[in-house]
Amino acid sequence: MATKILTYILIISTLSVYAQNCNNPIVPDYFETFDNYLPNCWEEADEGSLTNGPMFLGLSDWTQEEFAHELDAGLGAVNINIRDLGVSDWLLTPTFDLSAGGYELLVDVALTNFDTTSADQMDSDDEVILAYSLDGTTWNALKTWNNTNQPDELGEIYFNELVNLNGQSQVRFAFYASSGSIDEGQDYDFHIDNFSVALPPTCFDISNLVVTDVTSTSATINFDSGNEFSNGDFQYAVTPRLQGFPSAPTADLTDPSLPQNFPNATFTIGNGSTTGPALDPHTTYDLYVREQCSTGDFGDWSFPVVFTTRCNDIASSYPVNIDFANHIPNDCWSESPSGDLSTGPVNTGNSDWRGGRSYTDISGTVIPSNAIRLYQSDDNEWLMSEIYDLSGSDNDFLTVDVAVTSYQINGTSFESNTSNMGSDDQIYLLVTEDGGNSWTVLDLWDVNNRPLSTGSRSSYNISAYNGLTQFAFYATDGDVDDIGIDLDFHIGQFIIDATASVEAASLENSISIYPNPAETGSIYMDISNLNNQIDAQIFDNMGKLISANSFESGSRLELINVDNLAQGMYFVKVSSGEESHTLKFIKG
Repeated sequence: MATKILTYILIISTLSVYAQNCNNPIVPDYFETFDNYLPNCWEEADEGSLTNGPMFLGLSDWTQEEFAHELDAGLGAVNINIRDLGVSDWLLTPTFDLSAGGYELLVDVALTNFDTTSADQMDSDDEVILAYSLDGTTWNALKTWNNTNQPDELGEIYFNELVNLNGQSQVRFAFYASSGSIDEGQDYDFHIDNFSVALPPTCFDISNLVVTDVTSTSATINFDSGNEFSNGDFQYAVTPRLQGFPSAPTADLTDPSLPQNFPNATFTIGNGSTTGPALDPHTTYDLYVREQCSTGDFGDWSFPVVFTTRCNDIASSYPVNIDFANHIPNDCWSESPSGDLSTGPVNTGNSDWRGGRSYTDISGTVIPSNAIRLYQSDDNEWLMSEIYDLSGSDNDFLTVDVAVTSYQINGTSFESNTSNMGSDDQIYLLVTEDGGNSWTVLDLWDVNNRPLSTGSRSSYNISAYNGLTQFAFYATDGDVDDIGIDLDFHIGQFIIDATASVEAASLENSISIYPNPAETGSIYMDISNLNNQIDAQIFDNMGKLISANSFESGSRLELINVDNLAQGMYFVKVSSGEESHTLKFIKG
């Protein structure tokens, strides 16, 4: 869609001709949240210019909308869509009496892509001007935005002390949107909210607010006081994302040591006792902080800092069984499209891991999966688990089912849909105990350790991890683009179980095959430490079933004669009850 060039002008007028039934100037303090449109004594107009002012009252393209298109922000804001040339639209405020002087103006502004929360760019001659008029005809710029300094998509506060307007008794403001002469194909929305004209507080605002050490129910906040003789009394408020400035504080905060440590203050909020009620897990909040200099004397609420609490840490109650019928498996799993082993996941959000896939195991059962396509040399994709609290248990085991099939967009792959892996394709199973600052490799699947098309199960003793623990699958197709290789790597099951997985580990540790590699003769299997029958299936490197047999306990059981086998790698899938383990041997 074509771009409409934008000139927003905050205009101040001494004339009340546009005010109609609102002739009496308002003596601030004044605050407008746009819960209704048009607000009382506001007007809109179409056409006009900075030289002559608005032309046709009663019409404009301004409309009520959620601020920055955040759906949970409600309709308490206004915006205008800029997509065509030849448009000029006005939004005019009431008239104000600023004769007492000392007032300041604040307004929230944002610029987004049309009807989305994404960033966008103004055309090269778009501009946003904050201006004033003292005669209703002549307009003077206070601030100009253009494509070099436009507001961001999350919103920002514009502030002006209005020092040139001290003593003026009739002052009016307006936003003016005007398209210019250049159409560069942009289609975006300009937003305003929380317009105020008021005396600044005698209690100065805090600054440099940051949030760290976020848990599922609490967070640490750090900021600087703006008052040199601070007594260390503050208030904070947490509200759901984009609900606007708080009407009341969540809790008081007191730091008696602040006069000595000025200006820095640090608190833990949401601990459920001294610093307010516990926060809700997996919730995005806006955080506001203000200082209380004396009874009834507060600084302004800070501009909100956004943070999201973690999901509840999952305690070690068994079994934790995650299937992959959905992508992602649940809201507390996450993904990332970038990062490597040294950096960990970067820019958590979407990735090329996808759902809508499945594979069939050796019995023909369909296993829903999340899959990653590897076929070029540009993927570094992460799929991260929720956080598990392993502190209350021991003897824990992690079991995962994975498979490699040929690529298809969606649906089910079968045993015959085999694929090799690229020469430097790698999928890691990783674990972290320090919140993702460092990751430890539990397993690696590559061209020499490729899972079967019908799935391969592996179990890992994780009893050494006894705190908050997170796992991740990291897939990379390396630097080499192996022509003709186009595969899906599947994750079908993710299980933490201190009972069943012990059996899997016992199975893994109780089987050996030899000689390996073998050029002629037979390969043997030792299962003398097992008391139950096992089933053994042998597959070639492309997943084709070569043989299948059942065995009782023994120390030198002939698994297969290799004389008639082609050279290469073979897989032995050994099953006992519900558990299975895959081994490899090489025919030389």
